[in-house]
Amino acid sequence: MTSPMRLALVATGAAVRMMARKMYRRSQERDLTGEDVLITGGSRGLGLALARRFAACGCRLAICAR
Repeated sequence: MTSPMRLALVATGAAVRMMARKMYRRSQERDLTGEDVLITGGSRGLGLALARRFAACGCRLAICAR
């Protein structure tokens, strides 16, 4: 993998982690029971982890793989 491509992947991963952390913090601030949540890329990895977390909060989930 070329260096610019690797850098782009690392930057994208960091942005996704920051957004997930922000979403998680917001979910702790208010009750999400019964809310609808759409998660793309939810078949594994970060998307699956987010889906499990939102399901634990009582959300209704819609999960898309690709």
